[in-house]
Amino acid sequence: MIRNLLMMAAIYVHELMSAIVAMIISMIGIAGMTITKITLLISSASRERMATMTRANTAMRLMGNTLGPVIAGSLETTYRTPLLAYYLNGMPIFYEVPGKESFV
Repeated sequence: MIRNLLMMAAIYVHELMSAIVAMIISMIGIAGMTITKITLLISSASRERMATMTRANTAMRLMGNTLGPVIAGSLETTYRTPLLAYYLNGMPIFYEVPGKESFV
């Protein structure tokens, strides 16, 4: 019994560490893309227009960061799929999770 619990804990920690490493690598990539995009924008703009272009880029990025989660949340709430959780006194209990239609 204890051996099984230790094995399950080791698998969980391994999967958790794998997820953390994958998230770190993806965040480094996203930061690199953002820095590269801003550097390219600054190098392609003339000195007179640089402030306007960087300000417009920042405004569009902030609007996307503000509206993106709202739109994604509304789609995940609209398209829900029931998932059987357990039976309580012979009665099925369902949880609702976002369906695949919300990710398409």
